Amino acid sequence: MLVYPDGLSMAADEQRRFRLMYEAEPRESVDRVMAERGLKNPWPQMPFPDRILNCKDGVGLHYDRQQGVEMMMGFNDIANGFAKKGSNLSEAETEGIKEFVRSRSVSPAFVRRMVQEHGDASLRAAFLLRDRGGEYALEYLLRRYKGAAFRTVYPNMSLIQ
Repeated sequence: MLVYPDGLSMAADEQRRFRLMYEAEPRESVDRVMAERGLKNPWPQMPFPDRILNCKDGVGLHYDRQQGVEMMMGFNDIANGFAKKGSNLSEAETEGIKEFVRSRSVSPAFVRRMVQEHGDASLRAAFLLRDRGGEYALEYLLRRYKGAAFRTVYPNMSLIQ
């Protein structure tokens, strides 16, 4: 997980990451793919929306093998809130943490990663669970707000006779 101060820093780092991935490949292979696809550069051109590039209040990036890359703007309040370990959270930090957990776009793995790095004290404080739930507070919140991620998904199947 990475936290960037703004969108431009995140975009520059992502472009660098893709460039380094392609530089690690054998030059012959890269040249062949570039010729086949008519590319000027071997790395992808990833235009980020202006609202991400102009974001000044932090961008959180989380990579999960199953979910891929998750990106959240306005991450400074969330990161600062978790860093306070549950004490003296501002209203913006409390609301940021609540929205982080409630958001359907944020995976349980992203929330777990924040708790792994900073502990669950701020999470419990934001949801007024300071001394309740013990070690189950995180699991309770994840299942309450992200329950779909825990349900068994069966493949679509049609029986045709």
